[in-house]
Formats: sequence, C-alpha cells, structure tokens
Amino acid sequence: MNTVIPGFHSIDPKAVQDRLRRHLSKERVSLEELLRQVRGIPEVGEWHMLNDFAPKRLSRADAEEVVARLRACTDELLGALGTPANNIDRAYKAPELDAAMRWHAAQLTDLERDLKRAFGLS
Repeated sequence: MNTVIPGFHSIDPKAVQDRLRRHLSKERVSLEELLRQVRGIPEVGEWHMLNDFAPKRLSRADAEEVVARLRACTDELLGALGTPANNIDRAYKAPELDAAMRWHAAQLTDLERDLKRAFGLS
C-alpha cells in the first residue's frame, strides 16, 4: 500500500524496508553496544526482534511493531543523554557517548518517520 499524506510525497514501503534492512546490517554492532551501555546489561532484546522483521515483507501490523520498537530505542537513547556511562566491555567513552546516542537516535527517528509515511501510520 502506497499512502500519500497531505503535504508529503508517497514513499514506497519496499524502499523503506530495504533501507531499514541496510541500516540493521551496517549499524547493528554499534547500536547494540550503545544500548547495552545505556542499559548496563549484556543483552539487547530489540535488535533481535528488528532483525526478525528484516528478511520478510512487512505488513501494516509488522510496521507498527517496528515503529514502536524504533521509538522505544530512540527514547531510551535520548533519555540517557548527559548521564554517566555504565562501565561495560567495549563501552563508548565521553564525549563520544552522547554523540553516538544523538546520531543513532536521529537515524532511528528518520526510519520511524519513513515507515509511518509508507504504511500510513500515525
């Protein structure tokens, strides 16, 4: 389904999903390590769920779930800005920590926006 939102051009759902797939492939390790550091725990659950969606064609319900997960990760990263880093293996060091959180939050926000547009989500 190719939805046109007033004031925006339509976005091909397949193109957005391909971009999501490329992003997951390219940035997986960096984002995973960052989320581990923000949480201070060794395992990251969202990434595995997002990867489960990557190989298949997304339905509207799938896109809603991916958007919710992307938003949760973004909120978590932005909420941790300026806080002391958890000391875990392969951790980012300040000032790279805040810069990495901002960069990843921006990328996830762009993906979320485009998924919403492509699938007509609010």
